[in-house]
Amino acid sequence: MACLTKYRQAYEDMYAAALRPPAGVRLDTAVREAFRASGCDEIRESALICAPQEMSDVIEPVYATLRQLQATMRRDLGRRS
Repeated sequence: MACLTKYRQAYEDMYAAALRPPAGVRLDTAVREAFRASGCDEIRESALICAPQEMSDVIEPVYATLRQLQATMRRDLGRRS
């Protein structure tokens, strides 16, 4: 479950970065960096190695959705800035 919690936190961090990117940082860069800093890739890899298949079957679609949200924030919210 730590993996899913990490995904939720990553979403919140990306959303915050999209709404208020740091001064001098492009919105798409801020969102991408928030995702990278979240550690989602690392915890996903660990979970896929250690978790039972049933958990992996949950983790992967959620991760894919998180990546789609990242792309949407970078693209669509970037148009507003």
